[in-house]
Amino acid sequence: MDVAIEELSEAADARSRRIRSIYNIFGLVYAMLGDNAKAKQNFQRAISLAPERFRYPAQLGLVSVQQRPAARVDPGVRARAAQSVLQDA
Repeated sequence: MDVAIEELSEAADARSRRIRSIYNIFGLVYAMLGDNAKAKQNFQRAISLAPERFRYPAQLGLVSVQQRPAARVDPGVRARAAQSVLQDA
C-alpha cells in the first residue's frame, strides 16, 4: 500500500505541474491576443497552483502594465517569455 500511495502522490505532483503550465500558456496566448482579463485570470490560476514560480507573477505583471495605454511591452519580450515557458512545460 505504501508503494501505491507513493506512486499516486508522484502522479498527482506531475499532473499539478502540467496543469499550472497549461494555465500559464493560456495566459500567454490570451495576452498575445490582447484579452488581458482572461490572461490575468489564467496567470492567477497558475500562481495559485505554484506560488514559488517567479515567472507566473512576472507575466501577470507584464499583462497589468500593458493595460495602461502609455505602457506597452515590446512584442519581442512577449515572444521570449513564451519561448521560455514552453521550454519549461
